[in-house]
Amino acid sequence: MVLPGRFSPSLLLRIVFLASLVALACWASSRLNAAQNITSQLALQGDVASNSCSGAGCSAGTSLLTTGKDSAGNKVILLNSPPNPNAPTKPQSKLKGPVKDLMADVKNRMADRLKVPQKPRVWTKEELVLRSWEWRGGEVEPHESLRQVVAELNEYETSVRNWLLKTRPARLAGEGVGLGIRSTPNPALVFPDPDKVVLSWYAAGSHDKYEALVGEKERGIIAGSVSCAAVSKAFSGYELQHRQTMLGHRGLHMIEAFIPSTERCGGIADRLLGIATTFLYALVTRRVIAINWQNTIPFDLLFDSPHGIDWSYPFVEAAEEAHPIYGRKENVEAQERIYVMQWTRDKLDELFSTTDWLNKPARWIRLLINRGLIIRSFKYPAIKRSLDNIGLEPQTAFSCMINYLLRPKPAALEMITEYSSVFALPTIFSIGIQIRTGDESMKNARLDSINTVERHSAFFTCAAQVASRYALPSQKILYYLVSDSEALKADALAKFPDKVVVSGLKAKHTDPLLKLGGKKSDSKEVRERELREGAWDSVVESWTLAETDFRIITEQSGFGKIASFLRGQPDRTITIFPEFDKDIQESWRREPGRENLDCGLDSALVSFETLANQWSLG
Repeated sequence: MVLPGRFSPSLLLRIVFLASLVALACWASSRLNAAQNITSQLALQGDVASNSCSGAGCSAGTSLLTTGKDSAGNKVILLNSPPNPNAPTKPQSKLKGPVKDLMADVKNRMADRLKVPQKPRVWTKEELVLRSWEWRGGEVEPHESLRQVVAELNEYETSVRNWLLKTRPARLAGEGVGLGIRSTPNPALVFPDPDKVVLSWYAAGSHDKYEALVGEKERGIIAGSVSCAAVSKAFSGYELQHRQTMLGHRGLHMIEAFIPSTERCGGIADRLLGIATTFLYALVTRRVIAINWQNTIPFDLLFDSPHGIDWSYPFVEAAEEAHPIYGRKENVEAQERIYVMQWTRDKLDELFSTTDWLNKPARWIRLLINRGLIIRSFKYPAIKRSLDNIGLEPQTAFSCMINYLLRPKPAALEMITEYSSVFALPTIFSIGIQIRTGDESMKNARLDSINTVERHSAFFTCAAQVASRYALPSQKILYYLVSDSEALKADALAKFPDKVVVSGLKAKHTDPLLKLGGKKSDSKEVRERELREGAWDSVVESWTLAETDFRIITEQSGFGKIASFLRGQPDRTITIFPEFDKDIQESWRREPGRENLDCGLDSALVSFETLANQWSLG
């Protein structure tokens, strides 16, 4: 065959060869992206930090668990020793020649795209002071009420709890960002001693909780956590996009959650709902997120980032001006400011349901919001299809997003685990009780003294009915009590010494513009320390409340609903209207049909849609 023109067979062969190399490069790049996405999915489920067999010496399907029997003939699950890392492995095939070089080049280019240069950070004097702050001076211990429960655990329960105390903080640990960057690495995941750690079920306690613990041991998925595997595509490639944008390798396309120092933004619940709402719209519009929390405490001293996303915003003006993104004049001038602080439910629905979020041209959206529009957004026609496409679901969206974006600091995780390691035991049925008595209770002891178990008996009557309906006869009942009233907590400990456990942390409002408690003579430093400790305390109590098996919370209170949303279990929450809270009674009425509740009936359960319709929304 004669080719027309200047073509020759050898030239054609060269063209085909080059085209093949280009196709191979595209394929290699797609495989690397796929591998990254799979890693993100596994990390989202906790699998990357699991105790499953991996690495040298492991064969496919090898498990660290085996089934056996104890001396009494009962079935037990035993943890094997980790495999020998020095064991010989089967040699892997290697690519050779031009193909090998091409694959290496693609891999190196992908690595360069992911790489974040580590430049020495020069801290200002103000930043050094902030970084040196420690929660309660680094001396925080669980309350005596919990220590009493722990002292009564049997040998098996104690061994399981000790295993959780060793592994959970390391398994859940995030990375410090911004002011929270740490000079020492996170603690390594500890393999328990297999001779001491035995998961067994002796036909006592909850078999579901036992199976959840086995899953945590085998696959690293925290017992009781929400499954977020379906939403992994919502986060696919997000870390890469965020890094590249913050390095200036991509055009700016950002949404900022802005909590200004000049606004009354509410407590920790209102702010977290606003941040979750901002992140939801970041995912829908494929924008990177920044969190600019100006009052109380820098957000990066309160939370870590579990997936390496640096959402921190400079807390000190000099650092903001020097930032490659936030300090550039052209970026600042391109901001679109959306202010919806304290907006009513109807006004928020009207704005967010009619805004064309997908086609907003602004490079930088600064969103000021302290309300939750996570569940509510699934009814907005403009973005419902986008939410469905990325796999988010109304009942679990808050939990999946917050756990992907944020992680309490190591000291807070350790305190939370002190309690969650007890609540996770199959032989324990824990009921979280959150009672809001009103901001007046935090002002002084005299105003607080009226709060007693008898005054708030509806909550404790409900707890008894819940225990009778949902707990097994072989389970010990515990009430984890969270309240803004110190008097109420003291009375509950006296009335129910074998049931009530508390954190020992004193409630404080985290809004610095609310004058609650303290002395007029207190210095600025004292007031700031109180606010920072109050923010940490709120995070610890909220995350601990989420670890309970069932929650009875105050109707119209944002704090209680945060714990329910974090747990992602809509059929495990009951609300009680606060009869004596003037703050709520002035603005809200009891939900219809919830007088004289029988908490042992299904009709007493409250849906997440109902919670999302109450104060601070959701």
